[in-house]
Amino acid sequence: MCLDAHAHGMRVQHAIFNTPHGVDLTIEDRVTPDLYAHSLEGRDLGSTMPMWRVQTEGYTEGNDQLIGVVSSGYGFTDSPDTEWISGGVNSKGLNSVAIGRHGNFFHWGFAASPTYMTDEAKLVFINAVHYIAGFRGQKPVGHKIRGMVPRIAIELALDQLTEASYAATIRRYDRLRADADAKKQKVQARIDAGEDVSDVDKRVLSYPTIKTPGRFDRIKRYIPHDQWGALDGDEAAIAEYFRANLPYMRGDPENYSLVVDQELKQFGQPNNELGFLDRAVAAFGDKPVARTLLERYTEHSFDSAAEWGAWLKQNRDALFFTEVGGYKWVVNRRAKPVAATTSTAGKQ
Repeated sequence: MCLDAHAHGMRVQHAIFNTPHGVDLTIEDRVTPDLYAHSLEGRDLGSTMPMWRVQTEGYTEGNDQLIGVVSSGYGFTDSPDTEWISGGVNSKGLNSVAIGRHGNFFHWGFAASPTYMTDEAKLVFINAVHYIAGFRGQKPVGHKIRGMVPRIAIELALDQLTEASYAATIRRYDRLRADADAKKQKVQARIDAGEDVSDVDKRVLSYPTIKTPGRFDRIKRYIPHDQWGALDGDEAAIAEYFRANLPYMRGDPENYSLVVDQELKQFGQPNNELGFLDRAVAAFGDKPVARTLLERYTEHSFDSAAEWGAWLKQNRDALFFTEVGGYKWVVNRRAKPVAATTSTAGKQ
């Protein structure tokens, strides 16, 4: 929960901005959020970026406005029935989804009631209701598994290891801590003056002090404890570890991390390449690990190479690989029906 009052990156050709009401969005250049400027995906942004005001005021502008909600943009479009429509100013990242669709669910992350929506936003919201009505009954093809980490998390964590990136991280946390402390002081001063303050303001006083993370804290969570000792503090060695292992990693939702699939690594084929399925089906009768891997990285379990081959042939053009959905090859059932079989759910 960190979405404020402005949208950015709007896909203005999308239906929600054009029908049934044509909306001429008022775009203004506003200061690029500090978090964006120091992120891997935001390095090319200038000091300002075009934005569209959705709410007449946001939660950072006073009057106890509710805080909006974004979805992580990483892995959001893993599934073919999703749409990233717009981002919005938030503290999670440039690519977070403020407005989007997944199956027959529409995400409007801005929290203001119509009273505090701009006239343009009211029309876009009405358009969004019309738009999502067209997806009535179309249940999502894929789904996100809580705690499932996409591989891009490694790239982002590695980027934070550079001296320049970590120096920027320190500066950002210093500013965040200073801003948080200033807010606490203002609320406390109002209380000391005998002023009645809202419950929202009172909660500000209970927020813990923001701590600056260590330079290697983020990347360390993705490396087994018994291997970290040899890598600690060595950027080159850490980068080499992931160069060798990233193609064979999969999510570990219990620990909100990733692990190296040693069986897959020995098999020698990245799990997100369609060729993995071809090779595993071809090896089904010769290598027991082929069956293990096919069941691990699909939603099915067949007893013979012929059945696996028939399934792959019928569904090849409808298959997609989802990381946030469990590191699985999934059939887009609306693109093409799954072969009629006696398969059971795939094993982990």
